[in-house]
Amino acid sequence: MRIYTEVNFEWDDKQNKLVETSSKSFNYHGEVALLEAGEWETWNTRWYDEAGNVYKIKVRVGKHIVFDRRISKSIDGGATWEDDWKKAAANVQKSEAHDWFKNEVKLYGKGGGGVFGTKGSDDGGDALDAHWQATYHEDRPDSPQTAAVNIEKYTGDEWTYAAGDWRQITELEEDAGWSQVDGEWTYAADPDQTQAIQDLIDAGEYDELYDINKDDVIDDLDLQALGSPDAKRLLSTDEAKAAAETLIKSEIEKWEAFTTPGGFDAVESVARNYISGLKGKEEAVKTAYEDIFGAEGTIFDIEEAWETDVERGEEKYTTDIGTFGTEKEEGLEETVVGREEGLEALREEATGEVRAAEAKIGAAGFASTGVGRTAREMLAEEIGEEARDIDVGFTEERSDIKSGYLEKVDPLEKEFGEEGTAYEDYIRTRDLTAKAELSPWKAASEAYETAKTAYEEEFMPGLEDPYGLFAEKLGDVSTAISTAISGIRAPIVPGIEADPLWDPFEASYLQGYTPEEFGIDKATMMFTGIPETTLQTPFYEPYMVDPALQLYDPEKKLPWEEVDEAGVGGGGYRPGSAPGGVFNK
Repeated sequence: MRIYTEVNFEWDDKQNKLVETSSKSFNYHGEVALLEAGEWETWNTRWYDEAGNVYKIKVRVGKHIVFDRRISKSIDGGATWEDDWKKAAANVQKSEAHDWFKNEVKLYGKGGGGVFGTKGSDDGGDALDAHWQATYHEDRPDSPQTAAVNIEKYTGDEWTYAAGDWRQITELEEDAGWSQVDGEWTYAADPDQTQAIQDLIDAGEYDELYDINKDDVIDDLDLQALGSPDAKRLLSTDEAKAAAETLIKSEIEKWEAFTTPGGFDAVESVARNYISGLKGKEEAVKTAYEDIFGAEGTIFDIEEAWETDVERGEEKYTTDIGTFGTEKEEGLEETVVGREEGLEALREEATGEVRAAEAKIGAAGFASTGVGRTAREMLAEEIGEEARDIDVGFTEERSDIKSGYLEKVDPLEKEFGEEGTAYEDYIRTRDLTAKAELSPWKAASEAYETAKTAYEEEFMPGLEDPYGLFAEKLGDVSTAISTAISGIRAPIVPGIEADPLWDPFEASYLQGYTPEEFGIDKATMMFTGIPETTLQTPFYEPYMVDPALQLYDPEKKLPWEEVDEAGVGGGGYRPGSAPGGVFNK
């Protein structure tokens, strides 16, 4: 058996028909029953796009064929998933489904279009991490959003990788120490500074200005440091403090963004994306409900069709009963007329025959002998017999007309009379049609409720728990602040003089802030944990159910089930019926 997974046609104007142009198929030799779709299963393969979003695929398969396939996407390393990110329903072989999965990630994933991982397993992003080291010369950021920003930055026209670091091209162009040859940037130290250091070395003299590595000695190590583009980054203590203050202000801005609802920070972006998906499912429920029960809803088409059927049944009943009744009355009337006409004709014929017989008897002279009476009696008996025959025919004909009437009326009564079968059929058709029409609303409601449960029981705890994403991001901020302070209190960078009591929170630019609100111990300036009060503060705009949302309710009364103030209506009510649902014939 050949199984076709794809067939393409084009319209041929000359032949005036569709002509097959290409197709994909394979031979199948198994049982036909095995072609049926199986249960959903999630494959082990995990692909990563260049930004670090991870993707998985679930499929419904027979023995050899994939009948349906759907890709889920996670922006948080697999903690939460956006289902049905991409999907397809065309039947394909398993190998084609694998290829389709990888190509969809390549085409629509974030970053430069790369796909990383190992087919059949989850490498945890190892291949992607290696790619980042080889391509971007740094560890892959934890956040796919940050990674996407960096990719755009590194692949753009404003930055370049030179001398072991990413640098803005405008800064290189403004620094005389940098030069570009064949697209490569290289650095050469200022010759005047190089000569000044060499002169100090030769004279055995010291000048702090030229102690580039800040080791209190002028020697070849200072020449080597000067030859690095990062020599200018060897800061004095004051410069280091200024840099630390700038960093701390930047981190506090991140903190404010994380803890203020309505922003566009990494945490709230995750929440917003998830809630957006939930709102989409909510809209699907509202749309399905509106399609059924809105002003132009299909449920009213069903009601109208049912009412039309009932009206036609009622009309047919009334019309046919009237027709059959008229036919019966006219038929009976015709039998009476026919009987009277027959008897009248018989009387006229009998009168003539009696007169003729009397005339013949008189002429023959039998009038007084009794022979004439006998003849008259015989004639009268014949006439009476014919009259009885007319009455018998009259009775039989009327009986036939009444029987024919009942033969027509009885089926009509059973089908269209009170409690007639036609009306039960109309109700059955109405209810089955309504059930099918309610299915999209039911399916959308179930999908919404599943997503809402996942939001409440899985996503929100994963976001808000003491070890959730919110706490993790705030911890990164507090750690960065603590590290910056430690870099001044106990520096490891040469040339920076330690200031064990340095407290940036005493400066005016941090007025109003305290280290404690960032979970930093004031005495040691070490991060000890995010304060519980901060974790309990609303930090994003939570999902709010639309008050107008109407979820599927199997007990919802349909229009024909509604009962008005007079008590008219209900499940068996039919238009044209009397109060209480009795059909008014």
